[in-house]
Amino acid sequence: MTIKGILFDLGYTLLTPKTNDWYLTECFYSFIPIETLHKTDPKQAHQSFQNAYTALHNDHKLTSRKQELEQWTTFYYDFVNGIDGLSITKEDAYTIAYDHTYNKDQFVLCDDTLETLKNLKQQGYTLGILSNTYPSAAHFIEELHILDYIDHATYSYELGKLKPDPDLYATAIEKMQLEPNEILFVDDLLANLIMAENFGLQPVLSLLNPNAKENKRYPSIKSPSDIFKILQTYNTLS
Repeated sequence: MTIKGILFDLGYTLLTPKTNDWYLTECFYSFIPIETLHKTDPKQAHQSFQNAYTALHNDHKLTSRKQELEQWTTFYYDFVNGIDGLSITKEDAYTIAYDHTYNKDQFVLCDDTLETLKNLKQQGYTLGILSNTYPSAAHFIEELHILDYIDHATYSYELGKLKPDPDLYATAIEKMQLEPNEILFVDDLLANLIMAENFGLQPVLSLLNPNAKENKRYPSIKSPSDIFKILQTYNTLS
């Protein structure tokens, strides 16, 4: 088969969080130092996070950064104040949420992301993004110049659904205007790759997450530029 397009996830595929956590940013730790957080009851902290996380994602269809800011403010306030011995004010939560929504420096581009996208584009591949993310991310990746090379983007907040929801994949494939088996799908989560495989996409596991492990079921990459090795394999087989 001939690969004509590539769908990339964003997180742990093209970029990484500066603190290695998508939720607990440098700004968050300026209010709640990591050492302080680690001294709390881990079960209670985990449960408080899960409660706040569930509420955050149960209302995921967003149209603006303003809505996003409101949601993240509630998330941080509920998460911290749900842990015995910790507290922040609404104003503190807003400050953390504002940073999360407007500060692109919380994300770090992989060293070879832009060069890889540029080379893929020059070689004629159709490039897309399929990501669980928020309105702010669309702005961030434009500022980081990722969108300079992207033909189509499908974001979870637009549909109010999260991968591996099938509707996201169907939407992304339709935008790409290619047959599913002509598209590589690169993601760091196995559940997302399994759903991609169900749609006939060609899954590739990204190992940029420090906790990621190789899986014999799927080819893997350790940096964006490794995608050329995967493409070479498919081209050899076609």
